[in-house]
Amino acid sequence: MGLLWSLSRVGCEDPCFNQVPRGVVRSPLNVEVTVHRAPRQPAVSLGPALASAQVQRWFSSPELRRARLQAGRLRGVFLLPAGSFGTTNNRSNERFKTFHS
Repeated sequence: MGLLWSLSRVGCEDPCFNQVPRGVVRSPLNVEVTVHRAPRQPAVSLGPALASAQVQRWFSSPELRRARLQAGRLRGVFLLPAGSFGTTNNRSNERFKTFHS
């Protein structure tokens, strides 16, 4: 995960592009990784690629559930991993139901 976690967009200084857009949590991030002999330098041709690969990373598990939260001025989305809340009738589940309603 380290290589893809530390990626940055080339030629994009706008901090808004670093945020994850709405709706992509359920779709993968497709990245093409290409290796060249020399590091990237402005106004210098990279030359032929030594290797290239397509990498697909998911933002979340397909089993992840989303619950919209709204309490007064607080609004957000609560992400629930698979097997959490709703599989058992415990106190945590009851607290979530009262907060969510």
